Amino acid sequence: MQWWIDLLAPFAAGLVFAAAGAAAARILTSPPPGRDWKRIRPGGLHWSAVILGSGLVGLMLYVRLFVGSDRADAEAQMQILVLILVAFALCTALCLRQMRAITVADISWRGRRLEHSGVDGSRIARDLGDVVGMRRRWTGEIEVAFTDGHVIRLDSQAAGVPELCERIIGLDGELAAGLPL
Repeated sequence: MQWWIDLLAPFAAGLVFAAAGAAAARILTSPPPGRDWKRIRPGGLHWSAVILGSGLVGLMLYVRLFVGSDRADAEAQMQILVLILVAFALCTALCLRQMRAITVADISWRGRRLEHSGVDGSRIARDLGDVVGMRRRWTGEIEVAFTDGHVIRLDSQAAGVPELCERIIGLDGELAAGLPL
C-alpha cells in the first residue's frame, strides 16, 4: 500500500498548489459589484498559466524536498531543479501581477462610452469616437490613443479585448486602414 502513497503524493502536492494558485488569482481578480457593461478581464491564457504554473511549482517543490535523486550527479540535478522551480514561480507571479493589473484598470464599455480607473482610483469616462489610433506593440499589448493624447494599454490575451477593438474599428471604418494589429 505504501507504493500508492509514494506514487500519488507528488501529484497531490501539485494539485494543492494549483488550487492555491487558482484561489489566489480569483481573490486578486474579483470583479467590482453592480456593473452590467462589457468588461475586460483576465482571459483563459492567464488562468491556465496561473493554475498550471502553481501546480508545476508544487510538484517540483515536492520532488526537491521529499524525493531527491539517487544518481551520481544528484546535486547537479537538484540545482537545476531549483533554478527551474524559481523560474516557474517567477513566471506564475508575473502572470498573477498581470491579472491584477487588468482587474485594477477595470476597463468597461457600453455603446460609445469607455470607462476605466484612473491612477487615483477615480473613474475616467471617454468617448470611443475620440480614438485616433491603435497599434500592437512588440510585447503584444494594444495601445489605444485618444485625441487628448491619453493612451490606454490593453493586454491582447485578456477576455473582451477583441470585442473592444472591433467596436472601436466599427465606429470609424477609416481607422482600420492604418492599424497594424
